[in-house]
Amino acid sequence: MKTLEIGLKPELNEMEKLLKLISDFAYKSNKKVFLVGGFLRDLLLGRETKDFDFVPEGNAKDFAENLTSKVGGSFVLLDEKNMIYRVVKQRISEKKGKETFNLDFSQMRGESIEEDLLLRDFTINGMAIRLDMVEESLREVREARLPKESIVDPSGGMVDLKRKLIKKISSRIFDEDPLRLLRAYRLAATLGFAVEKETENEIKEKADLVTGAARERVRDELLKILSNSESYRYIRRVERAGLLRRIIPEIEMMRETPENYYHRGGLWGHSLEALKSLEDILSNLAKIFPGMSKKILTHLKQRAYGEVERKILLKWAVIFHDIGKPKTVRREKGRVRFFGHEEAGTSLVMEIMERLRFSNKAIEIVDRIIENHMRPGNLSEAPRLTERAIHRFFRDLSEEGVDTLLLSLADRYSYLKIVGDLGKDSSMEISRKSIKRHEKTVKEMLRKYYYQKERILPKPLLRGNEIMENFNLPQGPLIGKLLKNVEEAQAGGKLRNREEALKFVKKILGKM
Repeated sequence: MKTLEIGLKPELNEMEKLLKLISDFAYKSNKKVFLVGGFLRDLLLGRETKDFDFVPEGNAKDFAENLTSKVGGSFVLLDEKNMIYRVVKQRISEKKGKETFNLDFSQMRGESIEEDLLLRDFTINGMAIRLDMVEESLREVREARLPKESIVDPSGGMVDLKRKLIKKISSRIFDEDPLRLLRAYRLAATLGFAVEKETENEIKEKADLVTGAARERVRDELLKILSNSESYRYIRRVERAGLLRRIIPEIEMMRETPENYYHRGGLWGHSLEALKSLEDILSNLAKIFPGMSKKILTHLKQRAYGEVERKILLKWAVIFHDIGKPKTVRREKGRVRFFGHEEAGTSLVMEIMERLRFSNKAIEIVDRIIENHMRPGNLSEAPRLTERAIHRFFRDLSEEGVDTLLLSLADRYSYLKIVGDLGKDSSMEISRKSIKRHEKTVKEMLRKYYYQKERILPKPLLRGNEIMENFNLPQGPLIGKLLKNVEEAQAGGKLRNREEALKFVKKILGKM
């Protein structure tokens, strides 16, 4: 039997068990079951996945419900309209901890599996293999081989898999589900593929349809694109296809009036350059932040909410950090100014994120980053970076302080290309010095945060009730102001204990 080599590397024991169990159940039920879609695609590409896609003969719902108890899982009605059902199987292993396997069963459309596959979206998702043929060839699966003759491939998915192309199966796929317009680029970003030219042309022609897709689904596709380490390439393609401006109309004003901005591509060009700079930083954390890179990476991998990591929200913030500039642009003495663009930006970004159904937590994180993204630059221009100033920064931003510093550095790095285009003159040298100074400030602030946290964010020497009791003061805004003064003096090394803090408060009150 001829076999098809694939690059599968992960351990297959648990997958083998599930496949065998489902295959045995199908045999006893006298039903054929096909492995299809994304699971088979990822299997052929050697990508580890715990999400299985099946098409059984007969009633898919009955098959999934009856299988649930056999695998010790739980049944979920995933999509009633399209008749897709999920069996969730969980297990706990010593090596990997809690693992979740999603077994999705779709009702076969048409009279045969070939007809069903031709009704799918992209050719690389339009392939299938009979489960009993895989189960009979577990050795071939383990050795990263599949029986070539068993692949059902009516639209040429195998060819496009080798060519690394995202290609539509037919012209109706975008009319049936407008989200596929965006999913083409998400798949390209996930797999490192290109969107086939004819498919991309049709996406551009039908770009208006994307407004009909559910906002939550659109949001999820965009976030998945941002999870790519070079997402700026794919965001640019999504924008050039006309999708992004239809999803987020506010982007139009970022593309207009390029003469008001330093970057030759205007504000939108700057935003993409800043995103690229951030991704360059993330790819070189160990080099740029020696001794801190692991701590920064741990922070960025934190789940902000659900499955969304902080890193993804940081990228979102980078794209929109200057969106308030068009509303605040003015010329003063021949110079372009954007006073208050941070506040204007947070208002706009909040509207966008609420429209796309982001969680309150995600909106809060992005809001704080954008609102404060100019502060690191202002600190870098100060004559001296004091511990008191660093204290204020992290006191106000807490964990988002790390994200804000990274955004500000990416923002500054994005100007290196512009500086290089200017040629050798005094303004270029000043700009390079400014960027270097900013980089030094960011590194110093992160070093203080990670290695001298007890100094810049010390445990309070006094509490509000102690101030009220010692100085016979009522509860009110004054107590908060006094506490802030104590905290800042403590962070600056002026106060070491409670007694000194009380004397300090007494001195302040005596001047009032």
